[in-house]
Amino acid sequence: MGIQHLRTPIPEDVLPTLKTGDRLMLTGIMYTARDAAHKRMFESLLKGDSLPFDIVGQTLYYVGPTPAKPGEVIGSAGPTTSGRMDKYTPKLLEMGLKVMIGKGKRNEEVKEAIKRHQAVYLAAVGGAGALIARAIKKVEVVAYEDLGTEAIRKLEVENFPVIVANDIYGNDLFELGGNNFESNEKGGRAAVVTETLVHNLLHTSYEDLPSETIEEAKRSLLNWLGVAIGAVDHPSVDMVLKVAQWVGGNEQATILGRGLKTNLLFASLVNGMSSHIFDFDDTLLETVLHPSAPVFPAILAYVETMGLSGKDVLFAFVLGCEVEARLAKCLYPSHIFFTTAILGSAGLSI
Repeated sequence: MGIQHLRTPIPEDVLPTLKTGDRLMLTGIMYTARDAAHKRMFESLLKGDSLPFDIVGQTLYYVGPTPAKPGEVIGSAGPTTSGRMDKYTPKLLEMGLKVMIGKGKRNEEVKEAIKRHQAVYLAAVGGAGALIARAIKKVEVVAYEDLGTEAIRKLEVENFPVIVANDIYGNDLFELGGNNFESNEKGGRAAVVTETLVHNLLHTSYEDLPSETIEEAKRSLLNWLGVAIGAVDHPSVDMVLKVAQWVGGNEQATILGRGLKTNLLFASLVNGMSSHIFDFDDTLLETVLHPSAPVFPAILAYVETMGLSGKDVLFAFVLGCEVEARLAKCLYPSHIFFTTAILGSAGLSI
């Protein structure tokens, strides 16, 4: 099936026609709400208070957009990880919410609530916040303005791209994707995948990389640098820097935007944190993996210490991301963990 064009709010009689894997373009009205706004709405409902907008039949997009540049409607507006909203979602579905948009899988309680209340969960592409912003034509803050980027906003969108992840029948895009990698014989496929991966790593050279891969790697590195610089003054960075200074060690690698140096490990950690704080870094949607966040900071620190060519940097970056992505596709979602934190270690070790 091709791309379906739908208006939001999506009529209730249309929801049963949507199936997991369907690609949609949405035009109409949706509301933004992520962690802080969900918590406040949930607490209001527990007190018996009403919500700040009529949620019945509406669409919620899990996003905290960056400030708009002069002349633009909105800044980067990529989806945040939906699992952080799982605690509050069943109650909102009970109140009449019908459509949710985010990235990553939902827990069993949410999936059961989606079935029970005949709703759908749609996946937007992570790491494409600037591109998604082009589909947003009008923005209005409607509640919780004190939350800043996490305030509830009313959006008017046009051709907003999403994929049906969870339909009203209980189907789950992330489980269907994971099943493609399960072995009929325990351990058999895992051994084959591991052997193939190692063989390819050992026998791949920079010259083997397609030109499209090299260009995409350059684009990803620029994206990583942009989102990392955007968070260099965040309080989380301050906290880790205090720990780094307390631990001490050789001044080997630079902390972006701070004019400071620390050891390789802490430089990699701090710069990696900066690139992921706002959750706008690149994402492998089907596994909720952020490939660049762990890999490139390690390469950057190593380059500053040892000295490598630009070709070496690109080659190491591509191989590191390849390892992360291949392992994530094999393991997720049957193994429930934060893929970036765990598999990032494998990627940066390459």
